Amino acid sequence: MRGSVRVRRVLVLSAALIGGVFALVALAALSGTADASAPAVLDHFECYTATATGTAAQPVAFHNTPAKVLLKNNFASGGFVATLGVVQLHCNPVRKTVVVGGHSVTTPITNPAAHLLCRTITPNSLALPATITMKNQFGTGVLTPTAAQSLCLPAWENDTTPSQFPSASSPPNLDAFACYTATHPSGTPGFSRPATAHLTDQFGTVATSVGAPNLLCLPTSVTVNPSANRASLVNPQHALVCYTIPPASSIAARTIYDKDQFGVGAVKIAHNSELCLPSTTVVTQPTTTTASTTTTTAPGVVTSYGGPGVAGPYDIAAGPDGALWFSNYYGDSIGRITTAGTITNFPGSTIDEPDGIAKGADGAMWFANIGNSSIGRITTDGNGTVSNYDDPRIAVPYRVAAGPGGPTWFTNSASDSVGWVTAGGTTNVFYNPEIQYPQGITAGPDGAMWFTNFYGGSIGRITSSGQVTFYSDPTIVAPLSITVGPDGALWFTNAGNSSIGRITTDGTITNFSGPAVSSPIDIVAGSDGALWFTNYGNNTIGRITTSGTITSYSDPTISNPDGIAAGPDGAIWFTNASANTIGRISV
Repeated sequence: MRGSVRVRRVLVLSAALIGGVFALVALAALSGTADASAPAVLDHFECYTATATGTAAQPVAFHNTPAKVLLKNNFASGGFVATLGVVQLHCNPVRKTVVVGGHSVTTPITNPAAHLLCRTITPNSLALPATITMKNQFGTGVLTPTAAQSLCLPAWENDTTPSQFPSASSPPNLDAFACYTATHPSGTPGFSRPATAHLTDQFGTVATSVGAPNLLCLPTSVTVNPSANRASLVNPQHALVCYTIPPASSIAARTIYDKDQFGVGAVKIAHNSELCLPSTTVVTQPTTTTASTTTTTAPGVVTSYGGPGVAGPYDIAAGPDGALWFSNYYGDSIGRITTAGTITNFPGSTIDEPDGIAKGADGAMWFANIGNSSIGRITTDGNGTVSNYDDPRIAVPYRVAAGPGGPTWFTNSASDSVGWVTAGGTTNVFYNPEIQYPQGITAGPDGAMWFTNFYGGSIGRITSSGQVTFYSDPTIVAPLSITVGPDGALWFTNAGNSSIGRITTDGTITNFSGPAVSSPIDIVAGSDGALWFTNYGNNTIGRITTSGTITSYSDPTISNPDGIAAGPDGAIWFTNASANTIGRISV
């Protein structure tokens, strides 16, 4: 579970621990009162244009910086590969005072040691939502994300020396952020920015005007080495919206030292340029809409169900009990929804950031725990009894599927392997150098298991004895999910090039693309003889016939759809990862 160690605010740091990172005594007056049991609070940040440089004390900057990283957030739950560029911004936690409703409102600093160091990024491919509504201290505003710009990592900061940093690679209780350039579309609600903001950080105090929003930064998990577990998010629901501010002449240029997970480096600070506010996504309340009142591009009725038991729903699957079961990634629980929309939530002490979920051969629901690298099982008899299978060879499992003979198979995204586990706890894991960040998995019509190789750009087939065959093609780019189609072929989603793939059991590959496909995540065979998939990139549900005809369904309640399943009622059910709702579309 996301325990107190991970989410607890660390507001009081001794000077010995910081070792010269900065003068905490000077910042103590800026900080709020600590509550050791409260969730971490995201600070406001004042950001400065910055470049990495060399000094006599630190001639090489950030020597452990990788060429590429895998990033996952609410714009890309399946992940996207980004090439890292140069240092661009350094951000300090800042105390902010503004006048709201005639009253002066001051927001203190709660985590004074936690800074952000931002590098430019170039994604391999990325689809962004048309608009997103955010809410913060400046009110509610609509933004249009336009491009991925930077990756901001938690960092320690030292004004004078590179040799006096805490041993930890980065400060606690602060997420990494992927930042996207953003604009406010005309004719939509905008933020009510104050005329003046008074900002105080360790570099000084300025009174500044606040310009238009230009960056939207989402909390993001960063995977560098697929064989290592990635850190869980501290504040998954809290983003940053950044506003332009003019350079302040009172803030002098300087060279400082930063330490993040990629090492230590000298950073040359030029001038302040951004004010970033903690922000949350405004979620549309659960509603039911029909084709006559929605913007669907194909017939269908879209219904949305939400409630306190839905928190970051990722995957969904039909159960043997006539209901749908789903994983609550941010709620550390498993949810159940009836075809009438009644939701029941089942928490468990061993459920930790669950993702993939599937019906097992034993009539229970099985799921992958990303947070604690285990496989979970929950009964469908109404009691929701949870069992947990922990094995050191299970490493950040992503998806699960029932296999021939009874075991539940899973993909190990962090150890480049595929394995299975029985209800009795027997576990077996298969390794192969060509397995590269496996994601989706399903039982094929040929008695083997088929899986997707996200980094390998291929489809894998593995027998019960572990014999692996790979099928590659230039059209396979960052494949995610895979399922058996009504035509006996395997169908899969290509998140990297926004297409749908088809592969026969003899290895013949066909690719289908078009404007109706946008960063597809999950795929399932429907009761109508077609395949249905979630378009995470443009907030639609897609449908493709076995001959390749593609249509899409859109609705205001569809928000970053992730998992998808065929329901016992003949409808298609899906998860809205950003809206914390479960959707249904009639077939």
